Amino acid sequence: GEEIVEGSEVDTKAKVPLKTVLGSSFGLFLLVGTLSSVANNGINSQISNIMPNVYGLSEAETSSLIALAGVLNILLFFPAGRMMAKRGGMPVYSLGVIMRLVGALGMALVGMLAENAVLVAVASMQILYQASPFARLAQPSVGVRFASFPPGMANGWVIAASALGGFGGSALGGVLADAYGFNAVNWMGAAAAALSVVILVLALLPAARADDDAAAGPEGAGRR
Repeated sequence: GEEIVEGSEVDTKAKVPLKTVLGSSFGLFLLVGTLSSVANNGINSQISNIMPNVYGLSEAETSSLIALAGVLNILLFFPAGRMMAKRGGMPVYSLGVIMRLVGALGMALVGMLAENAVLVAVASMQILYQASPFARLAQPSVGVRFASFPPGMANGWVIAASALGGFGGSALGGVLADAYGFNAVNWMGAAAAALSVVILVLALLPAARADDDAAAGPEGAGRR
C-alpha cells in the first residue's frame, strides 16, 4: 500500500508536456471554453451599450434586464445541478455552450432588422446570460474528464482558458464597437459561439462517447 501512495505522489508532481495538454481532447475542450468565453464576455462587457444603442431600450430597462438575469442565474443553478447529478457533466456543459450560440446569434440577427423585434432581442439576451449556470457548473468536471493529468492542474488550465477568453472577448468587443457599431459585438459573439459548438459536436461529444464505450467494456479501451 505504501508503494502505491509514493507512486501517486511522483505522478502528481511530474511535469506534463505542453503537447499533452494542448494536443489532445483536453486541448480541444480548452479551445471550446475559450471561444465560449469570448462570446459570453465580449457581449456582456458591452451589454449596457448594446441594449440602448442597438435595440432602443432605456438605461433603466437595460439595468432591470441585467438584474433579472442575475436572479435567474441563481435559480437556474439548482436545475443545472440536478441535471448534472442525473446525466453527468457533458450534457449540462453542452447545453450551456449551445445556449450561448442561440442567444448571441439571436441578438445579432435582431440587430440587423430595421424594425427591431425588441422582445426577441430581450429573450436572446436572457438566453445568453442563462447559459452561464450550465456552462460554468459543469466546466470543471468535464475538463477533468478529458485530462490525462491531475485534476488540480486540469482545473488550472480550464480557469486560465476561460480568463483568456474573457480578456480577448472584452478587448476585441471594444475595438469592434468603435469600428463597426455595437451590433458587431453581437456578431463577434455569435461567430465565436458557433465555432465552439462546431468543435463540441465534431470532436468533444464523439470523444465523450468513446470514453463511455471504454468504460462499458474492453473493446473501447483504445481511445485517444
